[in-house]
Amino acid sequence: LVPEFERSPHPEARQMLDALSTPGLLQAVEISRERPLPWPLDDEARTDIARYVVKAHRPQISVLHLLATDGAQHEYGPGSAEAHKAVEGVDREVARIVRTLEEAGLRRNTVIAIVSDHGFLPYERVLHPNALFKQEGLLTVNAAGAITAWQAYFHSSGGSGYVYLSDPGAALREKVAAIL
Repeated sequence: LVPEFERSPHPEARQMLDALSTPGLLQAVEISRERPLPWPLDDEARTDIARYVVKAHRPQISVLHLLATDGAQHEYGPGSAEAHKAVEGVDREVARIVRTLEEAGLRRNTVIAIVSDHGFLPYERVLHPNALFKQEGLLTVNAAGAITAWQAYFHSSGGSGYVYLSDPGAALREKVAAIL
């Protein structure tokens, strides 16, 4: 009904969300909550949308993605005061959903599943392989920091990463292995 779409904090992106959502739904939610939805949407607004859908449409299945906990842990780390505050906020939003289900007479026949896409672990150091490659002359950058040439390049992807070599030969592989 409302896609997870947040490309930009600019108001034009909100217009795109309106266009991609079920026609009239976000406007109906704004009328129901008696105030505009913020942009970007926060967890309270996302919950308000879900609550409206439950009350107005009584769906057979509904999925809600609350983001504050993930964002706080990415930015401040697991176990941080900000992460705990975010968990408390998400807990309040879940409680609002449960109350809405009770008010709609749906709680008794509703399964609520709370899941996570990943966990978090604290880290004590950050590695920057490309800085080492640059230091060893395997990667060069211009004055703006843009890569202009490389023999070895590290690309991170979530909790893992990949080292790309411009030459698959043993000499470069051995040099990069020694650096790493």
